[in-house]
Amino acid sequence: MDPRQGRRHVGLIREEEGEEWAISLTAIRSGWRTTLDVIRWRMSHAAFPSIPDRRVGKHLWIQLRAARFGGRRPYLLAPIDLPSNPYAFTLWGAGVTHLRSAKAREEESKAVLGRPASFYDLMYEEGLRAGKPGKVPGSRPEIFFKSDGYWTVGPNQPLRIASTSKRCVPEPEVVSYYCAAPAPRGRIGKWIRLGYSLGNDFSDQGWESENPLYLPHAKVQDGLTSIGPVFVTADDPLFDPAEVAIRCQVFRGGRVFQDCGSLRTGEKHMAHSLANMEFHLFDNRPFRPNEIRGLFWGTTAVFKLPLSPPDRIKIEASSGLDVLMNPTAAA
Repeated sequence: MDPRQGRRHVGLIREEEGEEWAISLTAIRSGWRTTLDVIRWRMSHAAFPSIPDRRVGKHLWIQLRAARFGGRRPYLLAPIDLPSNPYAFTLWGAGVTHLRSAKAREEESKAVLGRPASFYDLMYEEGLRAGKPGKVPGSRPEIFFKSDGYWTVGPNQPLRIASTSKRCVPEPEVVSYYCAAPAPRGRIGKWIRLGYSLGNDFSDQGWESENPLYLPHAKVQDGLTSIGPVFVTADDPLFDPAEVAIRCQVFRGGRVFQDCGSLRTGEKHMAHSLANMEFHLFDNRPFRPNEIRGLFWGTTAVFKLPLSPPDRIKIEASSGLDVLMNPTAAA
């Protein structure tokens, strides 16, 4: 968003003379106002149109990524959205796909209830049994609704902690995005994978640990998820769906307060293949016209202490996903 113009831009990140720049594609084609506009154009074209040497809206990426949300200078929005209808942009999650996540949920339940909740192990073991079938479908992963576009925040935008929260902690993950494939008029085609971004499935694990039926209270809240800063297209060779390195840190008073250390996600480290998770995400949940659907999948970062405003969260990852920063604030 460029507040001086009151206008949204779609930026293409390019390296020039050893530095990364965000170049406005909207300045070249005014009809490109969202990432989805650009992706749909690319479906029928081999490459972007030529970008002139003299161009409007060129920003040093490292500065744009750090710009304060809602400030006077250009700042980042969520990397993909549907501003015309934010309720048609939905985010879902696939849980207990890693051994670490199964053990973490079990330990949290034991701390709250005094005994382990074995259903998390059962869920993970079912994934080991048939989560990577030769041909989908395989065993069902945990699939849950997380948020819609109206409640999702972008880079440097505050994640909100409710007064009724018990233990809000970051959950750094990869998000894959989908839309309906082109189809004859009047019909909706099969889904296609558009690309990926980093995501923070910020959750109230206190509620979830007390009782698994409290999952909606733990997950579905206004401002309890963030995505960004980069949208990596599905055909980008930088992205490796088999293995992605992730690290998440929490800063309090300018210093590192908690650090999950180096984590790994991707199909190599999961009990389910991405194709199997996708099948169950769309099983009897067909696309609506002009819908975007995102799926959180990734490892679990264990944070023993709850966050409180104004803690700041930093998630960094490989595969071109870059760095996602968010402060926390009271809801």
